[in-house]
Amino acid sequence: MVNNLSAFINEKISKHKEFGKELSWNVFYRCLLILANLISGMILSRDLGDANRGIFQLFNTSLGLFAIFFNFGLNSSAYYYANKKADSIRSYLASNIVLSCFSAVIIAMLLLLGSQYLNFRSNLISMIFIICYFVYSLSAIYRSFMVGIGYNLYLQKIDAGGRLSFLVFVVICHFLGCLSIPLVISFMVLEYIATSILSHRKINIDVWPLKIDLDLIKESYLFNGKSYLMSILIFLINRGDQYIVKYLQGNIQVGYYGIGNTIIENLGVVAALLATIYLSKFLSNDDLEWKLAKLNRLLPIVFFFSLGVAIVFYFVAPYLLEYYFKKQNEVAVQSFRILLIGYVFWSMCYLIFVVSASLRYKKSNIIILTVVVLLNLVLNYNFIPVYGILASAIASSLCYFLIFAFSYIDLYCFKLRNHRRKLNQI
Repeated sequence: MVNNLSAFINEKISKHKEFGKELSWNVFYRCLLILANLISGMILSRDLGDANRGIFQLFNTSLGLFAIFFNFGLNSSAYYYANKKADSIRSYLASNIVLSCFSAVIIAMLLLLGSQYLNFRSNLISMIFIICYFVYSLSAIYRSFMVGIGYNLYLQKIDAGGRLSFLVFVVICHFLGCLSIPLVISFMVLEYIATSILSHRKINIDVWPLKIDLDLIKESYLFNGKSYLMSILIFLINRGDQYIVKYLQGNIQVGYYGIGNTIIENLGVVAALLATIYLSKFLSNDDLEWKLAKLNRLLPIVFFFSLGVAIVFYFVAPYLLEYYFKKQNEVAVQSFRILLIGYVFWSMCYLIFVVSASLRYKKSNIIILTVVVLLNLVLNYNFIPVYGILASAIASSLCYFLIFAFSYIDLYCFKLRNHRRKLNQI
């Protein structure tokens, strides 16, 4: 009995030690990535200037929007299928390649027709955007495979290496005095190609000839419906307000507001890491009560860490943003500080979304996000003309809190109750 107990304890220690080691390396690579993004972001912001800063921010935002909108939820459900049906990866990849080709043509037509919401003011930037979109969408599906299978650490290495390479490139161009949007986004194309190639080698699957399984597409389409809507709604709650800012205030204000938003996204280090690490664990375990117990252990860690980070950046915000903009900008500082409040709650939303994804998204998730997105858009449209980007920051932070509160209540008051009711009926 003593030997069995000793073996059990040693097994648990070994298991947690291995997890701690993986988490430590994940944090290390993620911190490298954040540091590289912050430094390269400062240099870019200073060298590009006010108007070009807004165009570059619009470029990145539009890249994410189109990748989500034209992917029809394949990336979201790829997490699930890579974990549950590994033999479907090849067909998923083939479907993504076909979708990316068609959507690239549609985007080219949209850019050709022109729009006040999507205007890069350069034909060269528009052409590079189409190419960048195609390779970005490929890298995105590979990222989903890697996370679903459990290659999180390897993915963090790729990301950190790519961002450090980007930083070196930006520094060299800065000292040569040739830093420009076309050069920067061209390097981004190379970075996404490298991510796809390295991920492909790790997964080790055959691409050619393209093999599309129509039954899988039909099944995934039915599965993707809620995932697709969730992806669009999450994107809109994060970056949809930037299009309203552009429409009402112009590119310069997009640059001021977008920089703070980008920094906030990069600060979600612990939440994002815990979410990606635990995604495969949540997918492989169907016990809802186990998932919620694990969630309750993780949420306080994320909350206090995010709160500490928010407090630190609250005080360094004036100096940090002054370096970004080459001058003091009180409005940008205030909007960033307001966003830090929302950042604390949004960090916890990462974990909520992972648990919801492992259960397959329900109607309640869609309803919560739809109501909050509409509220966010209404608040932005009505108050940006009066209060500028401060209105966007306040609306975003309020909506982040509402999403967390309603989603948490939904898990415990509805999903858990329904789960127990089903168990009692068996």
